[in-house]
Amino acid sequence: MLKNHKKNFHFTLELKSTLTEKPIIPSSSKHPIKPVIRYRRQRLWLYNFILRTQGLPSYAYHGTVIIIVALALFFFALSTVPKFKGRATLAQQILEIAILVILTAEYLLLIWCSFGLPKYCGGWKGTLWFIFSPSRIVFLLLIGVTAVVVWTFWAQENLTWVRCLMIFHILRLENRFKPWRFFRFAVRVQRHLLFPAVLVLFSMIVILAYVCYFLERSAEGGKTEFTNLPMSLYWAAITVATIGYGDVTPTTTATKIVGSLLTMVGVIAYALPPGILSTGLALRTYEQRRLKGKSHQATAAAGLIQATWRLAKSVENNNFKVKFALGKKFSKLKSAQIFIAKLKWAVARRAFAAAQKPYDVNDILERYSRGHVEVVERVKDVDQRLENMKCQLENQLKKMMVIQRANDDRVARLADQLIQLDCLTERIVVKLKKDEVIVKAKLQSLDKFLAHQKTIS
Repeated sequence: MLKNHKKNFHFTLELKSTLTEKPIIPSSSKHPIKPVIRYRRQRLWLYNFILRTQGLPSYAYHGTVIIIVALALFFFALSTVPKFKGRATLAQQILEIAILVILTAEYLLLIWCSFGLPKYCGGWKGTLWFIFSPSRIVFLLLIGVTAVVVWTFWAQENLTWVRCLMIFHILRLENRFKPWRFFRFAVRVQRHLLFPAVLVLFSMIVILAYVCYFLERSAEGGKTEFTNLPMSLYWAAITVATIGYGDVTPTTTATKIVGSLLTMVGVIAYALPPGILSTGLALRTYEQRRLKGKSHQATAAAGLIQATWRLAKSVENNNFKVKFALGKKFSKLKSAQIFIAKLKWAVARRAFAAAQKPYDVNDILERYSRGHVEVVERVKDVDQRLENMKCQLENQLKKMMVIQRANDDRVARLADQLIQLDCLTERIVVKLKKDEVIVKAKLQSLDKFLAHQKTIS
């Protein structure tokens, strides 16, 4: 334990463990002492329980709070009826006090849980950063509004209108189930279609309002309800929305024709944005389901890998020398450990096989299309390899042809040289024969001369 530690922190040496539950003892040079937050798991669990609806207990708690908020709003609406004002006000008072207690407790618990979050675990500075975050400011606003509403029940003045601030309790429901995230995703994804549709609708209202205003100015006797442009814009918006209150009506024939066309076009124009948003919401829902399936598959694969590795290590450590040294008890314990490892491996394999199953028709189609794309990619790869092999063979044939041509040229040159050698050899042979004849003739004449000399002597 180190000195000068802060209130909510203490420093210990945290030992990590391997997949076989064996601790890794860090050295002082490579692994320095790290701060470990007290009740870190409890803080994280409570933070997720309050802000993230996961699991049956969380859904039950948040469902209860939603029912309390809905009942408070219902009794507030019922208190405006004179017949039920007394009882509805009493019930509303009880529910508002309960909501104030719940919100205050949640806010204080979230501040306590912020010490366990990596982003805010920096002492009082991290706590202030957490308190002044946008979502916490909205939470504090809800507590203030609820406190003001509760205070109005004991106030002497007539401050019933302040209770209308209860409508801000809807923000708490939004903070639980995040409905605006879906809407924001739909708008962001479909913005290239949504903004032009809204722009066309707004432009249509403005242009036709101006046209109708100038057409109504030419009415007989000057009796018209289109006295100004804002009134004309109001009439155009109501007509495009196919509502038609009847408080403003056209008098000229031309304006009536334009109003009829405006009504027919409004049916089409107002149907475009909802269709675009519904498409975006459907895409968001499908994306969430796909990501959830991918996460489930990744978790199952990681579990199978971990179980396989643990089983391999358990079997590897079960050698004969250790069993002989420690006796039969260790042998039975090791056999039980191997059996448990095999059982966990079988469960992990079954979970992995279950995670690979398609979760809906779209997943089947996606897998089929993905498989088709993979087959096409493999076929393209095979074609590319064949083309490369063909190019390599052609290059080798070209090289062989070049080498063959070079060899043919060499053979031709050697043949020419041999022919030249044959010709030279024949010339030499002919010359030698001539020289032989000459030598023989000279030898004969010499023999004759010697024979003549002998006869003379």
